[in-house]
Amino acid sequence: MYRGGAFVAAEAPDARRPRLLAADSWLVDDGRVRAIDLHRTRFIAAALDSGFSNEPLLAAFWQTALEAIPPIHRWFPRVELYAVASSVSSETPLAGAGAGAGAGAIDVGIDVPLDVVIDVPLDARLRPGERFELSLLMRIAPEPRATAVLATHGGADPRSIPNRKGPDLDTLTALRAVARTDGTDDLVILSPRRKPGSSLPAPEPLAARGLPAAAPAAVPVPAPAGLASWSQNPPQNPAARAHFDSTMTCRGAPEDGEGDEGDELGDAGGELGDGAIVEGTTTALLWWRGETLHAPAPELVRVDSVTARSLAVLARALGVQVVEEHATPADLAGAELWAVNALYGIRLVTEWRGGPTLDVSPAASAHAALWHRRLTSLARPLPVPAP
Repeated sequence: MYRGGAFVAAEAPDARRPRLLAADSWLVDDGRVRAIDLHRTRFIAAALDSGFSNEPLLAAFWQTALEAIPPIHRWFPRVELYAVASSVSSETPLAGAGAGAGAGAIDVGIDVPLDVVIDVPLDARLRPGERFELSLLMRIAPEPRATAVLATHGGADPRSIPNRKGPDLDTLTALRAVARTDGTDDLVILSPRRKPGSSLPAPEPLAARGLPAAAPAAVPVPAPAGLASWSQNPPQNPAARAHFDSTMTCRGAPEDGEGDEGDELGDAGGELGDGAIVEGTTTALLWWRGETLHAPAPELVRVDSVTARSLAVLARALGVQVVEEHATPADLAGAELWAVNALYGIRLVTEWRGGPTLDVSPAASAHAALWHRRLTSLARPLPVPAP
C-alpha cells in the first residue's frame, strides 16, 4: 500500500490468523475470462452478507483488482474479504515499489477518496477488535485437466456457511488435500439421509444455480504498481447496509418456510449413504441422462456456482432440457457425470470410489469435450481500464 511516500506490503495471511469472510476466484487465460460480471455480483453479495456495507469501496476494489491481472499467461486470481485483528499490523515498509507480499499475494494498494468511504457497521460478522481487509491473491493456474476422480465425504456436513464462498475454504481445501493423497480429486457432500417413511420434496422449477471453485497452491509473483489490499477500521458512525437481493441471491435457506426439509431429513451427523448429492468440496456436479442435463435440487443449500449457472443457461439456449432433482449416488448409475468449476471448466468424472459406476465411454468423453469447448467460447477479454 502506498502511504507517506513509501510502499508497504502485507504479511502472508496465515501469519496474521485472519478470518476469511468472503472470496471469489476465476480463470484468466491470456486476458480472457468467463462470466466475470457474475463473479463480481457473487463476491459483492457475499461481502455485504458479511456485514461490509461500503459498496462503493467494493466496486472500486474490484475494478482495481481486474486492472492488476496481467493479460498474458494463465492466472487464477482470488479476491478476498478478511476479518483481521485491529491490533495486528498488516503493513511492512519496503525500500521500493512493486515488491511482493509473500505467499503469492499481491497486497499493494491505492488510497480511496474520502467521498466514497462509508463506515462499515460493526455486527456479529465482524467481531469486536477486528477490522475488514480486502486483498487480491494472484496465483498461476495449474495445467488444464479433462477428468476427475471422486469419492463420498464420509461424515457430517463440513460447511458452516454453505451458501457463501469463503468461510469454509480452509476446511474444504484440507479435506480435499487428504483425499488427494490416494488419487481422489474431490469429495462429494451429501445431504442428511431421509428418516424412515419420509419422502423428499418434489424438484422445483429450474433456478440455474450451482456450487464452489478450486484453489490451487499460491505462488509468489511480482506486485504490479497500484493495487490491492485495503483495510477498513470498525466504524465510528454505523451506516445502514445496502440490500443486494434484487441483483442476485446466493443460495441459502428456503424463503418464507417453503421447501423446509426439517421434518423429513435426519441429523446432519447421521448416516449419509442415501443422502442427496449437493456438491463437491471444490466443484459443482452436473449429470446427463440421455439428452437431459441434471443438477441438484435448488433447496439443497450450496454456493451459487458461476460455471454451473453458465452451463445451464447455455444448455437452455441450445434447446437442452435442464432438470433439478434430488438424486442419491445410486441414482447416477450409468450417467455421464461432470465436475465443474471456474478453474477447470468441465471435467468428466471417470471414477466415483465407493459410488456408482458411471458412463466413461469414448462417446461420453467426446460429449464432455464438446461442451467444454462451448463453455470456453463464452470467455471475453478482461475489461479495459478507463483512460
